[in-house]
Amino acid sequence: MSARTADWSYIYHTESENRELYDRRRDPTEQENQWDDHEGSELASRLHDSVETRIERIETDEGDESGEVPSDVTNQLKALGYQ
Repeated sequence: MSARTADWSYIYHTESENRELYDRRRDPTEQENQWDDHEGSELASRLHDSVETRIERIETDEGDESGEVPSDVTNQLKALGYQ
């Protein structure tokens, strides 16, 4: 799961709980993980909170559990050429 701002990219690996943080302006190819330098900072907390909120929403989704695609979505996909 990940979160991005204009300047930063945060990646949280839910299985291993490993975290990555990249300065997108200085390191656009995301080669230098800055997590160790920013762990505990307001930036790291804000990005991780954003990811945790999305994970909680996914885990507590109270939507349709039938697995069926709603007919309006099916019709839109067919209009785009999908079968």
